[in-house]
Amino acid sequence: MRIPRFMAGVEQRRAMMALLQGRFAEAEVHAVEAVTLQPLPEFLEGYAAQMFALRLEQGRLVEVAGEVEHWAAQDPRRVGARAGAAARRAGRPGRCAGLMAPMAATGFESVPRDELFFLSLSVAAWTVVRLGDRTSAEALYELLSPHASRVVVAAEGAVCWGSVHRFLGPLSVLIDGGRRAAMHFEAAISIHERLGARPFLARDRLGSRSSCETRAVIPCASRSCSVPPWLSQVGWGSPPRSHRCRDPQPRARRATR
Repeated sequence: MRIPRFMAGVEQRRAMMALLQGRFAEAEVHAVEAVTLQPLPEFLEGYAAQMFALRLEQGRLVEVAGEVEHWAAQDPRRVGARAGAAARRAGRPGRCAGLMAPMAATGFESVPRDELFFLSLSVAAWTVVRLGDRTSAEALYELLSPHASRVVVAAEGAVCWGSVHRFLGPLSVLIDGGRRAAMHFEAAISIHERLGARPFLARDRLGSRSSCETRAVIPCASRSCSVPPWLSQVGWGSPPRSHRCRDPQPRARRATR
């Protein structure tokens, strides 16, 4: 039965899987096809979330900064973190800090606990790491750490953004020099290997190795230490070429053909 609503749902899930596995061009084709078939609010929100995640993974978040900020103006509590990340990527740290400030002032308790809750906190986590905001990092770590075993799925399944551990690792590095970072990165590696999430897996491996090196250089972390340069590579844009990885589950993929 070729019912447009069902077909659109299939296309949106195909986009989610392609994005998760690092097939970015294919993910965009499926995302566009979904909203072409059903240009309804529920699919448009999924499309917006997918395009935000896609552009972030591609290191092209500046291209959607204006749209994200417009969306945030309509509902600042829910999408303000995404607007902040977009502004930061666009090279405007002052604007980013201003967009994050209302949420940071409440310790991020003002973020609605809806279907985008974990996505918003995850984007906020990456943003505060880029800003070097340790106070906000501590608040986010406290909110996210009880949910470390979760995988972030948002917009009714339109986006799977990986393990919560992958956000806790960089937060730990910022807060205390990474005493808990290796544990988080290793847990994220285990989860992302099972998911076949290649972009996340590449960054997890970089984070795991680099956090150990950082701890070796700074065995006693303090609030005065600077943010390690490698931390930005773990969370933004394409992973460094030396850390890109092959499909972690090649046999499983061949078996499904």
